[in-house]
Amino acid sequence: MRTLKAVVLVSVMCLPLLVLGQNFNKNDFMKADFELLSGNYDAAQRIYERLLHSDPENANLNFLNGLCLINLPGRKQEALPFLAKAAPKASEKYKYGSPREENAPLESLKHYGIALQVTGDLPEAIEMLTRYKKALPKKERSEIELADKLLASCYASQKLQSKPVFFTGTDQGGALKSDAPMLHLVVSRDETLLFYSQSGKYGKDEIFVSQKENGSWSSPQKITSNLGVRGECFPTSVSADKSRLYLTQKVGVTVEVMVSEFRKGKWQRMEEPGKPINGKDLNASAVESADGEYLYFSSDRKGGHGKLDIYRAQKIGDGSWDEPENLGSVINTGDEERPLVVTGNVLYFLSQGHENMGGYDVFETELTPSGVWSTPRNVGYPLNTADDDLSLAPLGDQIYAYKAVKGYSEDSPYSIQKLEIFSDNHPREFNIYGTLSLEGGEIPSNAKIEVYNSSDYSLVADARPESGGWYSLMVPAGSYRVNYSSPQYKTSMQLLDLKQDNPQGSLSYNVTLNKEAPVVEDIVWVQPEEEAAYAYAETVVDESEYAFQAPVERSTSTEPETAYSLPATTDTSPVRDTYTSYDAGGATGNYTVQFMATLKPVSMDYVLDKYRVEIQQGDDGYYRYVTGSFDSFEDGRKLQQELISADYTSAYIRPHSLTNYLENAVKEKGNFTVQFFASRKKLTESQLRGVTNLIESPGSDGWYRYSSGEYQSVEEASTERQRLVGLGYQNAYIRRVSSISNYSSEHAK
Repeated sequence: MRTLKAVVLVSVMCLPLLVLGQNFNKNDFMKADFELLSGNYDAAQRIYERLLHSDPENANLNFLNGLCLINLPGRKQEALPFLAKAAPKASEKYKYGSPREENAPLESLKHYGIALQVTGDLPEAIEMLTRYKKALPKKERSEIELADKLLASCYASQKLQSKPVFFTGTDQGGALKSDAPMLHLVVSRDETLLFYSQSGKYGKDEIFVSQKENGSWSSPQKITSNLGVRGECFPTSVSADKSRLYLTQKVGVTVEVMVSEFRKGKWQRMEEPGKPINGKDLNASAVESADGEYLYFSSDRKGGHGKLDIYRAQKIGDGSWDEPENLGSVINTGDEERPLVVTGNVLYFLSQGHENMGGYDVFETELTPSGVWSTPRNVGYPLNTADDDLSLAPLGDQIYAYKAVKGYSEDSPYSIQKLEIFSDNHPREFNIYGTLSLEGGEIPSNAKIEVYNSSDYSLVADARPESGGWYSLMVPAGSYRVNYSSPQYKTSMQLLDLKQDNPQGSLSYNVTLNKEAPVVEDIVWVQPEEEAAYAYAETVVDESEYAFQAPVERSTSTEPETAYSLPATTDTSPVRDTYTSYDAGGATGNYTVQFMATLKPVSMDYVLDKYRVEIQQGDDGYYRYVTGSFDSFEDGRKLQQELISADYTSAYIRPHSLTNYLENAVKEKGNFTVQFFASRKKLTESQLRGVTNLIESPGSDGWYRYSSGEYQSVEEASTERQRLVGLGYQNAYIRRVSSISNYSSEHAK
């Protein structure tokens, strides 16, 4: 990592100058060794790579070259093949001063494990780091702790990768492209200024700035000389009013917070903010709060929790900063490299001390009303990776961020993208569109599309088709039931499970609704004492399902009989052998199974040829088609199920005598309700989600029946039934209030 690691080295090998063997160029090797120990990994790596040409199998040279690459931003993956050669020859007898040493030290196992982790081979990384830990002498406590920490980051990486964060990236244009990594990205709060750093020659970094003009970013301008950069330096933040740029500069062993002011159209030479921000300690990475009243920065001053903690200083009357306070152990573990941005009470920062994936990850925490910082949360994979994440710049709203990314191919340049991050608080929006048509090519003028939430059956969105049947609506990520409906046509349903990472942001569905097929009469008359025996009317519900995740399965038709007018029969053969008048024609059984009712008679080949069909014509003008004659309700159940399996899904058992049936069915003509549920246990209104005009009828048989509203006609009740079906109560059906045991308007909610 090209930041403070050049000073605060956790694992850089402290090698004495090697005594060189005959296969090495002594001067080159000594120079590479000096550059390595000075933290100039780029210069050292170039020399080691050249030396490897003369001895490519030398494990020690492969290790040293890989060690340099591990410490260079964006090049950890390149270290993998070199460390793979070095690790098999790791030896605890490795001699740092031997001119004939061709093995690698034990720490080659550690760095090989890190390279494997960065490249995504977590199982191999865990195995290699475990080998390293076991090979360490017990006295190497700090290295054993480091091995445990690296292993923990591998396990955390597995966990975070199993639940990735989904985001989309918008490239910010050709001006913001580079062949070299663009590090330490800083974006102003209004997104009009963008800063970054790149590694320069001889350990001197270059600082660039780009400005957004007319919606486009300008070509980055180098401001290194204006700032007076002398060595390693990188930007850390820009003030809300864009007048102050904070930077971190390392010169020799000193690391300090620096600040540059924008005056006379350019950024001025950076200066120290003075005490108590800087001092004898290591101080870096300052960022102002949005209101400019606080300055957050990293420091290893006394009283902290380890090497680097985050501190906060408040501005006082003369514009200087008060004595800094440590943010406490909830945030600080001693490895908090850099606060990134503060918005309101939310702080983003870099850390290796929390649940990180490897290297420095971005975390967020919030200052609660009680004045305590919340447990830091990793912003997630792949925003964070197993490498040092130095190119992510959150805007502080948990929704947007900027990031420098590398193209997919080796030759692809780096570019800067603006990311939109999706979550439960900011769900991704999906466009559902297409055409809705009716059988026969009609324009669905009164059709509609309704989207219901699958979990609570609440209406999320609805639309009516435009000219030509075109429709379009937007819904957030989630699970839905989409109903396409139009009066006199069969409702079509589409189940959608739209996850945040769905590959398509728009989904097209062209739907054609078919005309309703003839169905059985839907006005069901049932004697109260017989009600519990009707399989379709009352289905026992397991008490564990009272939350209505799966509504009672029951299939009944509820469209009024007047809605169906089938073509008259063209069959001229007599059908009187199967015809009876409404007096039941002397049939002896108490019950029959009705499977269809029409306003006009239909030919027998339209219905069934397996059963003897009896047509009952009533004074109300309907032709009712029944089959079978049974002494008891139970005797007719098998035939009812056969008819349902034959697609007469609304077949039901009723009294055989049409005279008795009609006499009782019209007693309370015009007094209907829509029953949608029945339970042995009393339910609460919260369990009956989405239901209005709720009526609860506690029956003497121990059942609680739940219906919605009172209506004067079946037509009126049909509208409510359709609404309830859309809410997920697929088995809602229309019935007369007189048929409900203990029904009373006094029970209306």
